[in-house]
Formats: sequence, structure tokens, C-alpha cells
Amino acid sequence: MVQRKEVGLGTTSVPVAPMQRGAGFGDIAGSHRACLVKLAKGRISLVVLGLGCLVVAMVGTVPGSLHSECLRPKQARVATGHGALRRMDRSELEPRKTLDGAWILTEQVFFPSSVPFQDFDIASLYQLLQRQPDLLGPASLGTVTRGELINGLQLVSTPGWLVQDQNRAWGTPELIHCLQRSIMAVHEHFPETPPLHVGDLSREEGGYLKGHASHQSGLDADVGFFYHGENAWYQNATAKTLDRERTWMLVRSMVTDCAVEYVFMDREVLAWLREHASKVEGNQAWLESVFSEGPSRPGILRHADGHRTHMHVRVHDLVAETLGKRLVQARQWAADHPKLVQERIQVREVEHPMSEFPSSVTTPSDSVQSRR
Repeated sequence: MVQRKEVGLGTTSVPVAPMQRGAGFGDIAGSHRACLVKLAKGRISLVVLGLGCLVVAMVGTVPGSLHSECLRPKQARVATGHGALRRMDRSELEPRKTLDGAWILTEQVFFPSSVPFQDFDIASLYQLLQRQPDLLGPASLGTVTRGELINGLQLVSTPGWLVQDQNRAWGTPELIHCLQRSIMAVHEHFPETPPLHVGDLSREEGGYLKGHASHQSGLDADVGFFYHGENAWYQNATAKTLDRERTWMLVRSMVTDCAVEYVFMDREVLAWLREHASKVEGNQAWLESVFSEGPSRPGILRHADGHRTHMHVRVHDLVAETLGKRLVQARQWAADHPKLVQERIQVREVEHPMSEFPSSVTTPSDSVQSRR
């Protein structure tokens, strides 16, 4: 799961028709000859080869459909199931011909840096935060009990799930996509599944959320259980009403397909789920680790009082949290160097006047620590 999470921002691909995407010249300068040899072996006409060479000579790029033939197997990955990535077999990289004679090749896969703006120094990052925060992307600042959310995503109701309050349904991409994938996994496995009730996540800007000590940085969500018979939000689960099959499928999907830190629920609900899971899961050692109650190494699924009506899910979002830490550092830098901040702003306004942006800067007072 760590590997899937770290490359979660990468662009995955599926077979596409030739000439769909270009590749940078710098990435392929050393492999032109190998490309031409491989294409010749594939019995592609000299006319196509000539056109390809002409493109390289004129624009300095090789069409992605041609360059993809030179990909090493470890560079190509394809999406599976619920967003996970698997390595593609060499056979999947080979060109193949359709019935009408068209060649199908695999598109190149690009994996951008997992940490946005990592090349920005603290001062530049602070200016971006003040002037164009929308360009930063999602960021989780501070902690779950004293935090902030910037550019989060909103979970909206669908036929598969019902959000109780849209104004309290914001989170980082990892949290939102985790909930979507996990709930849809249940619906795919059990077609007649009723919509799942979803409670509080975070406010759009994060910070204190009435009724919660946490839920402040876009990493927490209250999620209901599936029930036999009536399905309602904040319904008390019992041995008779809890739909163990669907609820276990939901929890299992979260644990195996998301960067989940832990899931809190009542001890009795945990016991019912473990009883069911032991009957349907083959790897008992894995179950033992997931449900472990040891003080030194507790499992992902843990007991918490007050969680017999719902489960509390907390995730890690590597990108959003890493960016959030840098933004906190940037605000601290601004608080420690107010004169330098003002000088940089004045220089920038002279060189690049932008009337739509404010000329003043809010410094230490807007930091995570001083806001809460």
C-alpha cells in the first residue's frame, strides 16, 4: 500500500492508438536507434519510419506511441481494480495489430514528483501561499486536533452514499478517494446494497469542528455501518442488525486499498466483524495483525467508546501532509522575517505588478498555531 500511495499522483495508462502523446526529447535521445530497430522488426513500413524520423528531426520529440516501445518494463504500470497499480508484463508492451490492420502500442506512463513545489524555497512558497493559494493544491496543515485544510476536496452525495452535511464533508484527496473506492467496492460485490451514510469529515478550511476534538485537517471521517433492514445515520449496531458481510467488505477495502492509519469502532462491533472475517478470510495471520489489541503493536482496527453507531476513519496523505508541513514552515519564516517579507513583496510588485492581488501580507497572525 505504501508503494501505491507514493505513486498515487502518477498518470496511469491503457493501450491507445498511435501518435496520441509525445515524449520529451531529453528523455529519449539515447534510445532512438533501439526504437528504430524494434519498429523495423515489427515490420512497420519504411514510410512510417521515415515520417517518425522526420518528426524527431523537426520537433525534437518521438510520438509517445512509438517511444513507448523503448520503455523498460519497470517504467510501465497500469491501473487495476480500485486505483492500485500493477507492473505490466513485457508482452503487454509489445505492439499488436487489430483486425483492420491498425497497430496498437502502449502509451508512455509519467510519474510526477510526489511532493509538489519541492524545488521552491521557503520564501517563494510563502509568496505563492499569499498571492495564489489555489495553485498549491491540497494541503493538510498542523495536526488533526489543531489543524487547517487548504484546497481540500468535497465529498458529495451519490446513489452509493449519503452525506449528512455537505459543509462538513471536506478532506484531502486520499481521504475522499478512499471513501469513494471503498464504498463502491461494496456496491460492486453486493449489487443490491443501500446507500451508506457518511457523517462529518472537516470544514472546507479545516479548523475546529463542533462536536469533535479532531477532524481539523482533512484526514478524518465518520462513516456509518451497513445494517439489515432499516439503514439510518447514527443507528445503534447490534448483533442482529449489523450487516457483517457488507460492513466487513467496507472495512477490508479501506485497510487494503487506502493509506489508513486506523479505524475506531466499538469493541462489540469489532468482535462481530472478526467472527465473520475469520470465516471468509484465508490469511488468519493477517487478520490477527489487523485486529491486534496489544499495547505495543495495536492493529489498524481499534476500540473506542462512543463508536457503536459509526466508525472513525483516519488516513495518511503523504502529499497533502508534506506540503502542509512546508507551508507551516513558510508561515514561521514570515513571522521571523517580517522586514524581509515586505521587501520581497515590494520588489515583486515593481517587477510584476498584479493589481488583483493585495499589496499587504498577513504575517504571523494567520499561522496554524496562532489561529487555534
